[in-house]
Amino acid sequence: KNCVFMTLWIAFDQMVVYHRFLGHVTVATAIIHSCFYLDRLLVFMSDNIYKTGFAALLCGIFIFVTSISFVRRRFFNVFFWSHFAYIGFIVAVYLHARGARPFILTAVTFHGLDKIVQILSNRPRQTTLIKKVGSRTAKVRFEKPFLVALRKHNPGQYVFVNFPELSRTEWHPYSIASGDEPFIDLYIRALGDHTQKVVKHAEECNAHGKQALIRCDGPYGNLSFNYYRYGSLVLVGGGIGITPIISVLKNIYECDKKQLANKRMCIRNVHLIWIMPHASEADLFLDLLMCYRSLAARNPALPHLNIMIHVTRDDPAAENDKISILFSRPDFFSVMEKCIGDKHEESTSILVYACGPGKMVNQLWDASMKRNKKDLRVDFYHESFEF
Repeated sequence: KNCVFMTLWIAFDQMVVYHRFLGHVTVATAIIHSCFYLDRLLVFMSDNIYKTGFAALLCGIFIFVTSISFVRRRFFNVFFWSHFAYIGFIVAVYLHARGARPFILTAVTFHGLDKIVQILSNRPRQTTLIKKVGSRTAKVRFEKPFLVALRKHNPGQYVFVNFPELSRTEWHPYSIASGDEPFIDLYIRALGDHTQKVVKHAEECNAHGKQALIRCDGPYGNLSFNYYRYGSLVLVGGGIGITPIISVLKNIYECDKKQLANKRMCIRNVHLIWIMPHASEADLFLDLLMCYRSLAARNPALPHLNIMIHVTRDDPAAENDKISILFSRPDFFSVMEKCIGDKHEESTSILVYACGPGKMVNQLWDASMKRNKKDLRVDFYHESFEF
């Protein structure tokens, strides 16, 4: 994350790809370079040039090993703190390669200036709302920081958030649930150690009538499609994966007539499929979804909204009186058939957008691609966080 690429509007997601690629190339080059000096390494190990080269190689391999997917996803703190071995790598390379010193000093200078800008722009601020909603979710609202307010955030974007009262070093990405408003809404589900602490902290803050301190970095990411140009939308959220979809729905259904005309919306139908383990989790956004469905029914300029909620673990005794709930996993082939059958006669394109577990996304992907025809284009997109 750095201010240079933010200024150039290069998405953080794209930079992660290049960051990994350059990291892999650097470590591979260092290993190949070392192989040419293996015979000398054992004999001349007392020489500083070999000591520093070997130290740089160890730092690079250490960062690479602790960055593999298994470690990154299951032991995030190990992944995070091990990355600071880059300091040892830079120092060792500086001492090892005299000719590279001007380039290293230039890079370190820019890196230091960038970190100063980030520290100044990510100062802690208070939330305006923090509370526990449902059994294991926290709702967090805070005013947009000045630099964030200058950049209009779009549906599907996310921010990195830090709660200094819990940890001064842990930053985690969360999807933005709010629309184009002067504040940012986040819904944080207790899925791991840190998020469980956040939900507990929200409960304690609400009980004592106080707000929490929060630091925000972003927004990052951009939806790689323009959903306004499709005749039908199929939006599928798994659990808390509904959050970026709520942001899309707000952008569609909270528009006035002038905004609708400016956006040249082609959407005629929106199919929302929300999959969750427990029926009680629907209370997070059910009132809002009912409001949008009512708006769509009253305003012919808005697309029709069809809502399907699937519960995978509760028994049918947990019925919700606001909407009918299907107590089964969705058959995405049947879902796609229904969506195609309901589409407007003039519609020739369908957008399928999914955010949720990998297995769900893959099943929907298969079902979507098999519905592509000459007279109907089905485009599939999915949300994934590869950090």
